Amino acid sequence: MTDQEYNLYIENYLKNDKTQSAIMLIAPWGMGKSYYIQNSLIPHLEQTTDKKCVVVSLYGLSDTKEISKAIYFETRAKAACVKSEKAQAGKIVGKTIIKGALSVVGIDLSLDDADLEKLYSSIDLTNQLIILEDLERSSISIKQVLGFVNNLVEQDGAKVLLVANEKEIKDVKQITTKDSKGEEQSKWVYTEETEEYLAIKEKTVSDTILYLCDYDNAIESILNLYSESIIAHLLEGKTANGKPLIVNEINMVMADVGDYNFRSFIFACQKTADMFSNYTGEIDNEFLKHVFLGNVAFALRVKGNDDLKWEKDISPNKLGTSKYPLYEFCKDYFKYQEIDLDAIKSSQNAFIEQSEYEQKQREMNSALSILYGFPTQEAEILELAVESVRNELKSGESIPLVQYGKLANYLIAVKNLLDHPDVINECKEIMLVNMKRDDKKDSKVLDRLKFHDSFSFWESEQQEEYNQFIAQMSSAFQENAFLWLTDEDPVEYLIKVSDFMCDRESDVRQEKKFLENIDIEKLVKGLEKATANQVSDFRRGILHVYDIANIRSFLPDDKEALIELKVAVQKLIDENKGKDKVVRLQYTWLSENIKKVIDNY
Repeated sequence: MTDQEYNLYIENYLKNDKTQSAIMLIAPWGMGKSYYIQNSLIPHLEQTTDKKCVVVSLYGLSDTKEISKAIYFETRAKAACVKSEKAQAGKIVGKTIIKGALSVVGIDLSLDDADLEKLYSSIDLTNQLIILEDLERSSISIKQVLGFVNNLVEQDGAKVLLVANEKEIKDVKQITTKDSKGEEQSKWVYTEETEEYLAIKEKTVSDTILYLCDYDNAIESILNLYSESIIAHLLEGKTANGKPLIVNEINMVMADVGDYNFRSFIFACQKTADMFSNYTGEIDNEFLKHVFLGNVAFALRVKGNDDLKWEKDISPNKLGTSKYPLYEFCKDYFKYQEIDLDAIKSSQNAFIEQSEYEQKQREMNSALSILYGFPTQEAEILELAVESVRNELKSGESIPLVQYGKLANYLIAVKNLLDHPDVINECKEIMLVNMKRDDKKDSKVLDRLKFHDSFSFWESEQQEEYNQFIAQMSSAFQENAFLWLTDEDPVEYLIKVSDFMCDRESDVRQEKKFLENIDIEKLVKGLEKATANQVSDFRRGILHVYDIANIRSFLPDDKEALIELKVAVQKLIDENKGKDKVVRLQYTWLSENIKKVIDNY
């Protein structure tokens, strides 16, 4: 049902129902029941009927007399607002000061409780819709409340709409019974209190309506309340049927957080409007959307978790969402009510910079997709894609070195298909420069140069050009790759050699020798002083580099150095060197590892 269909149903109940019973609107907490009543139902009834709506929350009330009092004051408050000259002048009488305002219409509040009770019961309710909210939060027993409602509908001729989260009223318990074979069976049944509630409800309530909120309309109407603020910019993008695009994003944030509380959503709208109220610079709409949706997520999280902490190490994603994290300046505003206008500007600049980078990435991925799918592309589009690749290679940002092997394959493949093949040579020259400039020397780069998901060339000249270029890139990458450290501390030397072997084993194998370049004497001194963990790391490095059957093909010059190392490690074992027994056990394992490597030669 839409909100309008709910309105028409309740309107029909007001005008035509003769059952002398109440109706009930039920939904879980945060599903927008109160928002619907205040912003849809009451305006509709005031426009289409002569009935007055009296809304009373049962939250915190402890006696049915308090319900009568609340209904009375609510009813007379409306009368005071209508008759008061101040109200006619545009002033609003607040409910919290209504007792003072009631003297305007001649109500003597000095009467004792008994007389006031008579006064409360003197109101004609036949032209009213009494809306009693928060039934499940009342301190009055449900039985008493329903008895009170029964009197309203039967004796006073009132029409009553009860609003509740009925899941909080109904309770179940588990019981065990025996079937005809004497076997025990468990099942869930209503408690005695719930059974009593259902029995009384059946007598008092003629119809129960499950409220399913029209979230899109509710969200849009709330946004429109702030159309005079910065939030107006969020309403600019529309779907084909005229609905703001932001509505769907808000729905997804609510689903992500798992909360649909409209009070929290309104709070987020207000906070966002206030944050930007004094900001005079231009606002990027996409940045504004991310700020706003992060605020919405946070407001919903606070509603569901009052203990949410403002710890420094808490992730912005956990305060907002992974897509819309909470900005630092927003967090500070929620916490301290102070806004840093410079922080808004710097955050927006960073957002725009990141967005532009991501856009370049998307464009680059598109150009690469065209290049990698060249057999089905138009020649003109292919030429433009290669030019985009050339330009991006110059920036050195979007195409990682590990893709250069595959990229080289396709660039050489399309070279003869282009009207301006020189662009391929430009790409190759830039790639070589980038290889030389790289200071990380990730071993995966050399591995991926030769092993990638590409295809075989159809001309021998292409294969020859490709092989030569791969060799050039390998040489450029390895240039100055081995800057052997001369740390005076043997343990530090050991650690850095271990790390080098573990992280860059492919680089090591490209040089034909490794241990031959290492100071074995310093290395062994490091092993003598090392912890068990440090010896274990060195063993792991040895296995990373040397534990392959054809090691002689990669590092032919290292056999003698390995033999020297094996002898030195055995001497440590024989002389009972090392920090403790665990370290000496590591020496034994290391000796066995080196022996296995030597045997492979």
